Amino acid sequence: MALASILQVRQLGGLPDDTKLADSKIEPHLSAAARELRREIGEYATRTGDEKEDCIDAEASLALAYLMPVLNVICPEGLNTVQKEYGDLGLNFYDANDQKILIKMWTDRAAKAIARIKNEQPPAGVPTIGWNVL
Repeated sequence: MALASILQVRQLGGLPDDTKLADSKIEPHLSAAARELRREIGEYATRTGDEKEDCIDAEASLALAYLMPVLNVICPEGLNTVQKEYGDLGLNFYDANDQKILIKMWTDRAAKAIARIKNEQPPAGVPTIGWNVL
């Protein structure tokens, strides 16, 4: 079970509320992120303080990385660059390059949180200060 909540994933990723993006679309990706984190650092449900916050950040960041391709299909507005019409609904889609950049940004953020939890340096190629802003 994840420490991060669906609300925390929504807030971190700037995702729309549940009237536009159902919790049921986010939950499987958050669960997958929790399983991935558990494989990486072991059981972590009892962590406290900064370690707990880093676990939540890693889960939410991984969930957003996993969710990115799905968001490109289901999110009705406010996501980005290429607009398509689908019936009466205008949909915005990330192009493939933007998706790759965003997925890397979220996985890099998770990798930094995991490195802090494990008291290690982030993997090579992962920016160590701030966000890898586009």
